Amino acid sequence: ENRMTPQEQEKLFKKVRRRFRRWSERKCSGYVHGVVDEARRKTANPEMVKYRNEAYCCGYLCGFIDARGFDAASRYKYIIRPIGYYRWWADAK
Repeated sequence: ENRMTPQEQEKLFKKVRRRFRRWSERKCSGYVHGVVDEARRKTANPEMVKYRNEAYCCGYLCGFIDARGFDAASRYKYIIRPIGYYRWWADAK
């Protein structure tokens, strides 16, 4: 299982804050959670889908979709558009 260390999560959080400057810290935290969850789950957490209009949940879904790639984008596209591209943070400085 591919888990991110707390240090890797913090680094990703900083990259998300730089890339999406208008996002709240809560939404950025949700994004990181979505990326972390993608390594453990085949589908997004149903609670996050249910409350997708809340900032944290919206960030979670964006992170999950960007981490999972095309299959998640097609599954959740009616909910939210991915805003990055597949695992963009690997290339970000």
